[in-house]
Amino acid sequence: MTLLIVHSTLYGRLLQRWADRRHIPVVADLMERHEPMQFTRGRLDPQYLRHRRLSRLCARRPAGLLLISTQLRAVVRPRVPALVVPPFVDTDEFMPSAESAEDAADNLSLAYAGTPNNKDLLGPVVDAIADLDPASRARVKLTIAGPTKERLLQLGEVQESALQACGGSVEIVGRLSRRDVRRLWRASDLCVLVRPQMGYAVAGFPSKVPEAMAAGCALFGTAHGDLAAFTHDGGDAILAATSSRQDVGSALHRALMMSRTELDALREAARTGATDSLSVTAWAPRISTFLAQLDGHRRR
Repeated sequence: MTLLIVHSTLYGRLLQRWADRRHIPVVADLMERHEPMQFTRGRLDPQYLRHRRLSRLCARRPAGLLLISTQLRAVVRPRVPALVVPPFVDTDEFMPSAESAEDAADNLSLAYAGTPNNKDLLGPVVDAIADLDPASRARVKLTIAGPTKERLLQLGEVQESALQACGGSVEIVGRLSRRDVRRLWRASDLCVLVRPQMGYAVAGFPSKVPEAMAAGCALFGTAHGDLAAFTHDGGDAILAATSSRQDVGSALHRALMMSRTELDALREAARTGATDSLSVTAWAPRISTFLAQLDGHRRR
């Protein structure tokens, strides 16, 4: 028997003591908040100090460790067996749209769903759309789900002047239900994820990436860290070298140059990539093998 717990909770620590008394191997699931900049007071923040202490405990006390990125493994430096597991989804729940894309013609639809902050950058995408000539801009539609317009402007990363320049090419729809977000992925060509190449942003990637890919919505933006291993520029994604306005704009121009046939092929490749590399069926055997090895080691 192998017990999987979230180590950084009081309940998890109590479970570990219970498992230790019964000689049950414990596998901890460690989150990625290890950068001081993620905390209000930096290195002096009590929550940061607590998290670092728990991370060190996770590195040596459990029988095994699940990590969300190779970068986090380098930070924690575990002394126990560790498996890096990316976010994965049940791809059958995110079936692509069966509707014809003929009506889309030469238009390009992008979608963002989430809570933009210092991880997800929408400013470079909005700026890139605003920089387009009027004819090209008319072919682009970016739907932003999650924040309201007021909240988006409060964050200060997206400028109102850029939104006004985009006109109807950018639509902010606010919070959507999970079902509606899935519909948005299915109806869009590209899922927007632009992140700076910084530690807190490259330690893993959000589950919306495999969700969108499974729905036949390819990635548009940046692919730092482990995400680079699961996406391929021009194959199942359109990737910018950095999160700068210029690089994102260049990636947008490349997307606009693609025909509807090429965009549909991109979407199908994203769906295949999610099934092959980011699905429950792809990862369940690996996790089962990892847990079985830990259990077998305990029995010896």
